[in-house]
Amino acid sequence: MPSQNKPNLSYKEGRIDLALQAYTSGQFKTLRRAAAAFSVRHQRLSDRLHGITNRRQTRPGIQKLTATEEQTIIRYILNLDARGFAPRLCEIADMADKLLAIRGGTPIGKNWPERFVSRTEELKIAFNRAKDRQRILQEDPEIISPWFTLVRDTIAEYGVADDDIHNFDETGFQMGVIGSMKVVTGSERRTRPNLIQPGDREWVTVIQSICAAGYAIPPFIIYKGRVHISAWYEEGSIPYDWKLSVSKNSWTNNQLGLEWLKHFDEHTKSRQVGSYRLLILDGHESHLNQDFKDYCLVRKILTLCMPAHSSHILQPLDVVCFSPLKLKYSQRVRDLARRRVYHINKEGFLPAFKDAFFDVFTYENCKKAFEAAGLVPLDAQRVLDRLEVRLRTPPPPALPDTPWQSRTPSNTYEFGSQSKLVRESFVRSPTSAQEGFSKLVKGAEEMLHENVLIKARVRELEEQVAELTKRRGRKRRRIQTDGTIEFGAGALQVAESASTACTTSKKGGGRGSRERTQPAQRRCGNCRGTGHNARTCQKDTEEDSESDVATSYEGSVEDVE
Repeated sequence: MPSQNKPNLSYKEGRIDLALQAYTSGQFKTLRRAAAAFSVRHQRLSDRLHGITNRRQTRPGIQKLTATEEQTIIRYILNLDARGFAPRLCEIADMADKLLAIRGGTPIGKNWPERFVSRTEELKIAFNRAKDRQRILQEDPEIISPWFTLVRDTIAEYGVADDDIHNFDETGFQMGVIGSMKVVTGSERRTRPNLIQPGDREWVTVIQSICAAGYAIPPFIIYKGRVHISAWYEEGSIPYDWKLSVSKNSWTNNQLGLEWLKHFDEHTKSRQVGSYRLLILDGHESHLNQDFKDYCLVRKILTLCMPAHSSHILQPLDVVCFSPLKLKYSQRVRDLARRRVYHINKEGFLPAFKDAFFDVFTYENCKKAFEAAGLVPLDAQRVLDRLEVRLRTPPPPALPDTPWQSRTPSNTYEFGSQSKLVRESFVRSPTSAQEGFSKLVKGAEEMLHENVLIKARVRELEEQVAELTKRRGRKRRRIQTDGTIEFGAGALQVAESASTACTTSKKGGGRGSRERTQPAQRRCGNCRGTGHNARTCQKDTEEDSESDVATSYEGSVEDVE
């Protein structure tokens, strides 16, 4: 579809259309007067009247795909984009080649996809951002709206003031890792410039809380380790109210979560406005244990847990603060690397993090975080407007009650309606029948083209399902404990093991089959004989009689003696 490159082109064409409408409706007796009234050239207006279109809107005859095929590709791309699977340029090229192959056409050129997108108004090239499937599923108004209803009802029930609404969460830092950033390099460079980073990948966890009043409490930092080192506390520039803790993997746990809650209570109690404080949190287990809940109950701290996998759109810290914080810290590490500091340890982390912390957690950013999350002021629509993708099968379109108007059909129902209209038009007017038939043919072509793309997609899915089925059917046997195995040697061991198991099963299979053809007879539980059971077994009776004989014999011997 041709694009309108010049801004005034649409304006000029609009004036021409108005002039044509005025002339055909009889407002002007001559075409020249209509052209003068709307400030357009007489010759151009005459050309449009006789069916000559604008050159920019005329489709070149050398294009490889027809207009119908291109419209099919456009609709297919928009459909994929709406479901969260926007295609790449190479995938668009594959769509075009499949449509061309049906009619024996040659493949497109390597630059065709990019040119196709550039001249299509409905499409553009952009960088995508990967999201977990669970996060996308949560971007649903039916899930998000009840969350704001819960917040509103809680605030109303307990009379929570806006300045008493808090949010906290954990985030992690790799101490010596620098993120990618935009830099200036020499124009002759052919590759992306390298950036030297310290490379220390030990994780540090930071638990942080902000308030809707516009302040952040001192951070709660967790190092990996078991003991505290004196050198951590000899950095004079670190504020004295910051908290440092240790755990075996630098992660938070139930005990550290409770310690942070006491830290939170200490720094927010004096600033409390109303009777209750509201704490927005996620569903981490350290926030939901009974000790945490009991402390909140005693201290009048209300906790609200966000819906699962929704913190990226509902949590103020995630929406505004954490990304800039990590970017600022990355920039501090980069500055250290420029000064030949190639090792960031626990002592070096604190000064770099301190600068990033105070740059990000400002009054404006804290206020903006709650506003962007739709909490203060409470505005659910601010979040709902950002929801884009819903992975849900749409319901079938409702059948319209109004009479069918002639247009290009896009499904079987519309195809049937258009066919009926064409048959009726043959009786009334051949001209309208010809126009309706053209739209019917166009709709059939579009559905056939789309069917080609859908069949190709189905083949891809079938191949993937077959591969997954084959992979899941493989048995997971242990072939070696510890050590290293070359892939070829491992494959040989698996083959030998499978061969041995097959041979064993064949040997046992014969016996098993004979046993199945001749079912085993039931045996007695006492003597293992057949034809009776333990209740009617004679072995116990014989043993009892033999025992009585032996007893009587022994008694007789004793009497003789």
